[in-house]
Amino acid sequence: MSFTSLPLTEINHKLPARNIIESQWITLQLTLFAQEQQANSVSHAIVNAAYRKAEKIIRDAYRSQRQQKMEQQQEIERLRKHTLEELEAEWLERHVKYLLEDESQFRALVDQAAHHIKNSIEQVLMSWFEQQSVDSVMCHRLARQAMTIAEEGGALFAYSP
Repeated sequence: MSFTSLPLTEINHKLPARNIIESQWITLQLTLFAQEQQANSVSHAIVNAAYRKAEKIIRDAYRSQRQQKMEQQQEIERLRKHTLEELEAEWLERHVKYLLEDESQFRALVDQAAHHIKNSIEQVLMSWFEQQSVDSVMCHRLARQAMTIAEEGGALFAYSP
C-alpha cells in the first residue's frame, strides 16, 4: 500500500487533553465514525425508500382519483340518461292522455252533432210526411226503388207497340 493513497478519516470529536492519543481511543473513534457512516447510509436508504414509497402513494392516489372521477362521470351520465328517459316517458304519457281526452271530447261533440242532425232531419221529414198524402209518398218510394233496380241492371221493362 502506498502512503499517497492512505484513507484519511476526519474525527469530529475533541482530542483528549493529554499529549498522547491512545490506540483504544482512536479505535473507539473509528468504530464510532464507522457506525455513524453506517447509520447515515441506512438513514439515507430509509429516507430514499420513504421518498419512493411516498411517490408511489401519490401516483396511486392520482390514479385512484382519475378512476373515481371517471366512475363519477359515468354515474352522472347514467343518471342523466335515466332521468331523461323517465322525463320523456312522463311527457309522452301526459301528452297521450291529453290527446285521448281531446279525442274523447271530439267524439262526444261529433256524436252530439250527429244526434242533433238526425233529430233535425227526423223532424223535417215528419213534417213533410204529415203534409203529403199517403199515395204520393208511396209513389215516390216505388219510383226510387225502380230507379235503383234499373241502375243495377236488374229491371226489364217491356212494352207493346
